Amino acid sequence: MPKPPTNTASIASAFAELSAEGVAISVRALRERAHVSTKAASDWLAANRPSRETPPAPTEVFSGMVDTLWSAALIAARDEDADARNTERTELLAAERVALDDADTATTERDAAVARADHAEAEVATLRAQVDDLRRQLDAEAGRARAALDEAAAARQAAHASEVALAEAQATARAFREVIADRDKATAQAKADAEPADK
Repeated sequence: MPKPPTNTASIASAFAELSAEGVAISVRALRERAHVSTKAASDWLAANRPSRETPPAPTEVFSGMVDTLWSAALIAARDEDADARNTERTELLAAERVALDDADTATTERDAAVARADHAEAEVATLRAQVDDLRRQLDAEAGRARAALDEAAAARQAAHASEVALAEAQATARAFREVIADRDKATAQAKADAEPADK
């Protein structure tokens, strides 16, 4: 027996349930019980609602057929519900896989970011150490430069003192030479003056 259309089976099952409960069958009641659209419920009801002029069906004649149809409707409803549940489960599993993939991607990106941060921190530490070394070298060079400047200043002072001492020594030597020259002249003059008197 071919499987009836899903909506038709659901609406037929809902119609049978409402009829058994004695509920007034309206488009709204049928739609809500069968979980279908208003149009589907209205179309089905228009096509299948018993006419007021139609006499009651001979249930004893149709009971076997009704049982068969009722069973088919229930099976179709169960199949529809199972299909819906399977579809929902498939969608949930797909969503779960997507979420897990996203979580894996996020974890990978986080690990990569942490690795980059660690690498950057290591580079910063290395640069800081190099800067500290350069500062120490600059301090040492500055100390040596100051010492060289101090030595140069001391050397200039010593050179100046030597120049002063040299000038003083030269002046003293000139003075001695002048004194000696004056004495030599006096001695020569004295000798010259003494020679005629001897003669």
